[in-house]
Amino acid sequence: LVFSGYLREIVAMKVQSEMSPYLKIQKERYRLFDRFSNDVTIHGFRYMFDQQHWSRRFLWFLLNTLIFALSFLLFYQIIVDFVQYKTTTTLTTLHDDMGEIQFPTITVCPFNSASQTKLQNIFRSLNMTFDPASHKSIEDPLIKQALAKFVTLKAANITNLYSVAALYQLNYTDMTSGDIPKQFMQTPCLFYGKGCTTEDFKTVYTWFGSSMCFQFNSFRKHTTSRKPATLSPIEGFTLLLDLKLYDDFSFGFPAQGISITISSYGHPYKVFDGTTSFVSRPGDLAYVKLSLKKAIRIPQPFPNGCGVEEYQIIRREYPYTQAMCWMDCILQKVYIKCGCVGYEVQDEVTNGTEICGLKENECYLKTRRNFTKTKREDCWAKCPKQCDEISYQVSLSSGNLGNTGIFNRLSRLKSWNKTTEQARDYVR
Repeated sequence: LVFSGYLREIVAMKVQSEMSPYLKIQKERYRLFDRFSNDVTIHGFRYMFDQQHWSRRFLWFLLNTLIFALSFLLFYQIIVDFVQYKTTTTLTTLHDDMGEIQFPTITVCPFNSASQTKLQNIFRSLNMTFDPASHKSIEDPLIKQALAKFVTLKAANITNLYSVAALYQLNYTDMTSGDIPKQFMQTPCLFYGKGCTTEDFKTVYTWFGSSMCFQFNSFRKHTTSRKPATLSPIEGFTLLLDLKLYDDFSFGFPAQGISITISSYGHPYKVFDGTTSFVSRPGDLAYVKLSLKKAIRIPQPFPNGCGVEEYQIIRREYPYTQAMCWMDCILQKVYIKCGCVGYEVQDEVTNGTEICGLKENECYLKTRRNFTKTKREDCWAKCPKQCDEISYQVSLSSGNLGNTGIFNRLSRLKSWNKTTEQARDYVR
């Protein structure tokens, strides 16, 4: 499986306000004033001083007074609107300086990444028998019992649910090492022509299970995002993975492949709002074009204005986003009840925040799930939109991975011992 992405287009949108019912009334007021000023004349002004009966002059006086009063009222309302900075939506398109463009954070989550080989080794170390045909899920009581026993006897330093997951799941090194990836690319990861290393990837976990993911261009304290070297339809970020499906052990998800989440630098990938995701299947050559969009909003107190809400439990060096503020709100409520937060957010929370162990994890997961449902709207309402928002639009195309030459090379690998047809079936 190959994922290749690059940046091509940068569009900045200056969104000043939305077209609310009030703005429609305001627009109608402008139209009325314009029409009124074009149609009204001051010809009737002289009739107040003509040698006519006093009643006619008084009538003209009333008419002129009414017209001047109406003109003043309409003009006054327009002045008030101007002073209050009521504006309309404007869009501008520009091309940013290459040095100012942030490359996104890429989070890759394999489906069903549990390894039969790793589980077999755990059972063997405990003198237990592991039969994949009989135990088809990681939730099987015998497998859970074996993992708990292994942690107690063999891995006493394991203190959280996610470290347990790392014992039996494939990681980034597992999926990029060996002879097979080298038949496709000498280096399984490239960033604008330069090779990546394991240090460029960070192991992360989702909120929706203990499946391990790995992340490229993660947010790091006192550092900035990677920058694209050029806007090219060929170069970009390229990643080749060997999912080792022959070693796959069902994780309860009826699919094969990977989920790829694209988010702006510093945005919480755990929150779907503000991120873009897609799925790539085994055998795919996924080709991705990214269009970066930046929205600049006017701050409060204007209608739908942007702002900043100070984080309470999230590290304050993280850039402010509405999604991160929402996450901070939920975690704060969970922390008050359980006294700890999950291991998967340890890098995002402030120093001194207690991280849940295996015993406390049940309270954390249950409470977080409950508050995500019951406090969701309250937390969104508390968090204003960020004034500068970066998002990415994805255009995805794909092809088949591999060709006859590669399949022939794979069949000649001594460590593999497969025919050309078997090599093709494995890749696709």
